[in-house]
Amino acid sequence: LADGAALAVNGGIRVLSGNALNIYAQSSDTKTMGRLIAKSGDYSAGIGGEYGKDGGEITIYGGMVTATGGFAAAGIGGGCYGAGGKCVISNGVVTATGGNEGAGIGGGYQRTGGEITIYGGCVTALASGGSYASGAGIGGGSAYQNEGCPGGTITIYGGTVTATGNSSGAGIGGGYAGSGGVITIFGGRVTATGGWNAAGIGGGKHNIGANGAGTIKINGGTVDAKGQNGGQDIGIGNGGSGGTVTITGGSVLASQSKVNPAPKDAANKALYCVTVDGFNDGEPVTVEQHMLADIARDLYTVFPTDGKYIIDGLDLIVCQSNAKRKNILRFFPNAIVNPLGYW
Repeated sequence: LADGAALAVNGGIRVLSGNALNIYAQSSDTKTMGRLIAKSGDYSAGIGGEYGKDGGEITIYGGMVTATGGFAAAGIGGGCYGAGGKCVISNGVVTATGGNEGAGIGGGYQRTGGEITIYGGCVTALASGGSYASGAGIGGGSAYQNEGCPGGTITIYGGTVTATGNSSGAGIGGGYAGSGGVITIFGGRVTATGGWNAAGIGGGKHNIGANGAGTIKINGGTVDAKGQNGGQDIGIGNGGSGGTVTITGGSVLASQSKVNPAPKDAANKALYCVTVDGFNDGEPVTVEQHMLADIARDLYTVFPTDGKYIIDGLDLIVCQSNAKRKNILRFFPNAIVNPLGYW
């Protein structure tokens, strides 16, 4: 895509399984980079498969790319009844919107998300749908009670990624009745918002099978996930069950403090949602804040009630409801426990 150029393709761009499309840009300047606008008719992806056909291999190295799928098809990925194929985004500004019951990036109606990898760029993926069923922002199309239609394999290494499900699809993961698939986040800034009854990251509403949330691993990056109306921020959709959530790094915000299945770290040790005051968005977590989070986790494991923890100079102040002072001192002998004025 040459600087200053714009190509509009009405009817979309067909990239079927076994074929490949590579998109390059002359420069990375968002003010001048070339633009590609692909809008499909019914049942075909904006870029990817057509009715009953999986998407091929689509790689975006740069440019401003806008792809809109037709009815029941993905913005980028599969057509209606077509899986997502393989999509790699390395850079650029990419906006992908699925048609009714298709994913923004991933599968069409009743099909999986395929293999989706994001290394960088600014990526916005939106599902659209009716009042009941839809696909995921990134992941699977609406399964409509068709078991075996997960989000696919979704890996994010970097970039700014915003994924929004519609009605009953996850932000990242499964569409309606679809499990989350295999979701791994190594870096980047990721914002995932589920549709009604769906997870922010994980399964859609009524995700079917014993692995509803899928296999979710967050190893780094800044992640903000929000589910809605019974859908977990990270994990299962409303009515689902099963799966795993592993968090080993990064900054993770579960907007409603809802993570199910219970998250664990790399050593299979339980994790808990903790609010630590005193830092600004985007700033690295300090050693003191890390210590407070560890203290909260250790105490909550034994005393699963509300607590407040303060490091004041060399003093550790612990306020823990429904816990006896002598029991807390077994863990932190030098702590100041439940003093008046701090709770």
